Amino acid sequence: MSEHEGQQDALEPVKVGEHDVRAPLELALIALLLGLAFEILFDGHPLGINFPIWAALCVAGLLVAAVFEDVKPSRFESLLAIPIVFFSIMAAVRQEGLSVFLAVVFTLLCLGLWVRTFRPGRFLRFGWLDLAITWVMVPIEALVRPWRTAATAWRKAVGEQGSRKRGWAWLRGFLIALPVIAIFTALLAAADLVFGDAVTEALRWLNLE
Repeated sequence: MSEHEGQQDALEPVKVGEHDVRAPLELALIALLLGLAFEILFDGHPLGINFPIWAALCVAGLLVAAVFEDVKPSRFESLLAIPIVFFSIMAAVRQEGLSVFLAVVFTLLCLGLWVRTFRPGRFLRFGWLDLAITWVMVPIEALVRPWRTAATAWRKAVGEQGSRKRGWAWLRGFLIALPVIAIFTALLAAADLVFGDAVTEALRWLNLE
């Protein structure tokens, strides 16, 4: 395959239009939980064990979203999960500023590359220009494309079709997510004394300690 065709592959957007998304509510819930996890892990806390936890959550979120969307990830590109986890751990254990910075950058680059090649399986056809285009387009698409999915999820959540069933699904998803959030909160509290003290105070205020 020619280099020009490979570049066309990188330029071609992955379809996530309104009619292409099978489970907008589930995707919106996954995004909400990832955003909540980011807030809990990073708000007021230095970079440490929270970064590999967040990276692992992103990997898990992508795989769970693939299940809801009935999308089979390409096998070779799925191996990108390995450097994602590796570099995120390096960002937590390294002490030098430059090493930490590079580990964070490589983690984000691998995440972006995996998102771009998750289903097509065309990583082996990428050239340097394709990689550059990928790392420019993924952040732009991340800012632009979710709005349509969010709008679709909102219409389905408040629509007439199966409103009670949808409400129960949201409640069930929230209840299922609570133990996961509790586990990661406990992990971070054990690794971060300041955060652990804050959790202890919150539990004391709620009389849950």
